[in-house]
Amino acid sequence: SCAGCTPPEGRRSRAVPAEMRRRLACGWGVVAAGVLGCDGNGVPDAFDQWGREITSAWDTIWVVGSDNPADTTLLDPERVLVWNELVLTLDITHQNVRALSRTDGALLWSLGRVGKGPGEFTNVVDVLVGPDSTPWVVDAENRRVSVLTADGRVEREISLQHLPPSAMYLTSTPDAVFASSHDTEYGMLELGVDSLEIRHVLRLPWQHDPASPFEYDVRMVHATGGAARPLRVAALQLGPGFLVFTSREGFQKHLYIQPIPFAFRPGPKIRAAGADTARWGARDAAVVDDEIFFLFGGRPKRQSHPEGEETRLIDVYGRDGTYRRSYRLPGTAKAMSTIDGETFYILGESDLGVPTLSALRVGQ
Repeated sequence: SCAGCTPPEGRRSRAVPAEMRRRLACGWGVVAAGVLGCDGNGVPDAFDQWGREITSAWDTIWVVGSDNPADTTLLDPERVLVWNELVLTLDITHQNVRALSRTDGALLWSLGRVGKGPGEFTNVVDVLVGPDSTPWVVDAENRRVSVLTADGRVEREISLQHLPPSAMYLTSTPDAVFASSHDTEYGMLELGVDSLEIRHVLRLPWQHDPASPFEYDVRMVHATGGAARPLRVAALQLGPGFLVFTSREGFQKHLYIQPIPFAFRPGPKIRAAGADTARWGARDAAVVDDEIFFLFGGRPKRQSHPEGEETRLIDVYGRDGTYRRSYRLPGTAKAMSTIDGETFYILGESDLGVPTLSALRVGQ
């Protein structure tokens, strides 16, 4: 929470209209600091101190994962991607890719094990739809991309040995692949679609503050979409905002509706100083037509905040970077995917900490 904070410049909280106040005053009263609520019936049912209009109603389509130890459909999932009629997850402990049915969540196939050979992985970090419209799995340790078929086979592999080690989170359009790097020599990378050669380097607008004794953590999450009018976004995972690209080199810089300070890269100085501002900005992102969806907020469990903070909000912005609305998820989340902006596939966990994958539709 950040009671008493002021929204960043350009993101002042909006006055709540009288009709909204009437709905919000329907008997709930104050349910959290700065948050009111009532039955939305298809309209926002809460607002917060930052000006969010929050809807909390969901229809559950299916849930995979339970507290039954015999249920091994999900073991240690880290990423999720909707592709055609499949929902793909990455298992970081068993180093494999699992495909579930979009219809009912049934497990259809599993690919991979720990190793360096074909169809094996050592450190899977990302799954995306490549420029050839097939699933790509990024293995940071083996420094390669595995291009998959719909039935769970490796069609080909693309080397990443020529890229900076940190440039392992990718997104694509039909004519290019994009990545960002933590290395000072690089920034945003535009790659070719075949061998992923570096075509162009664009410096990130968030640079290290020379007055700071610490180095900022500029990890980014990427999203592309919008068939009619392509839209490409790069968002800070642990910082104040995001970029909407207007051309190959041009972009607009925007702030999240809620202020997020830069986190610092871990190191001896950080530990010695006790500096810790590791609050999530965008944990995940998706683009649908002219809208941008961010899985926003939360804090990891650390010594300075042992209880952590759940990630339960999806914030929606327009192409021009203006905030539009928010959804509050029924439980904590660490990854999401959507292709229509109405049904969301959410990686979370049960009350006992068991991984879950939920297909949720925004309620009416």
